[in-house]
Amino acid sequence: MDSNIRKLVHAATQDNDLSALSEAYKKLKKERQSSDDKLDAVSSDLFVLCAEAALKVRHLLFCI
Repeated sequence: MDSNIRKLVHAATQDNDLSALSEAYKKLKKERQSSDDKLDAVSSDLFVLCAEAALKVRHLLFCI
């Protein structure tokens, strides 16, 4: 799942693609919520990459 999310974040950053960023953020949240017992189910750096991409496309909602 991490690689799929990374690809979406990369696409969002490269193309200023808000829909790719939105999809990546939704997947991150879903993975985090569905795996309460696994703390490292999603790499924490993905949240940072998503926030950085959100800043680049000026959509601050995904920085939270």
